[in-house]
Amino acid sequence: MDVGLALKQIIAEQASVRHPELPSLTELAYVMFRSTEPDGAIRTCTALEAGRVDRSPCGTGSSANLAVLHARGVVTVGDTRRSRSIIGGEFTIEATGETTIAGRPAILPRITGSAWVYGREYLRMDQGDPFPIGFALSDTWGPDIT
Repeated sequence: MDVGLALKQIIAEQASVRHPELPSLTELAYVMFRSTEPDGAIRTCTALEAGRVDRSPCGTGSSANLAVLHARGVVTVGDTRRSRSIIGGEFTIEATGETTIAGRPAILPRITGSAWVYGREYLRMDQGDPFPIGFALSDTWGPDIT
């Protein structure tokens, strides 16, 4: 985790990041370490802000990895890969199609895996609620939140 956060800072100092369609996204979200296991799965460890690592194989990072492999010609539509977290959780990720985003080639990833229900919540609406559709604070979610 410490190395991932240090790398994130070094990368931020040396490279600029800009999302092609969301101009407010201008920074690296996290750093993912990857290695290939003997069985072909990709072991991941994703360092997140405020000093933690992701317990899951990270769907966003696994999708990005698949996109890179596709751009390099290693993966074609229909191919699958397994992503495995540092604690053993697994996703299967598949390139289901190709598309373009802001004029750039992209893939359509599908992630499958297992999940377990660990709780259930019933939400009700009070007729007197002054914020019946919720609210967003720009300093929490960024200026592009709608």
